[in-house]
Amino acid sequence: MGLNYADYLQEAHRTLKGGGSLLIAETNSRWTDKKQELLDLITSLGFTVVNEQESDRFLYINATKPLISLI
Repeated sequence: MGLNYADYLQEAHRTLKGGGSLLIAETNSRWTDKKQELLDLITSLGFTVVNEQESDRFLYINATKPLISLI
């Protein structure tokens, strides 16, 4: 994602069908101090975080959009 990741996530929520999946793979180094901020933003937009996993180099997030969006 670019520096304006909030815009990317808002657009993903707008265009994704209900029940659809949001899959994110980002380098760990970018989110070392801001991972919780990213997760909070994802949930505040209406996504449900299904799985969040870290490897040595990457952060993986799997989230879904509810069938009926409350936002």
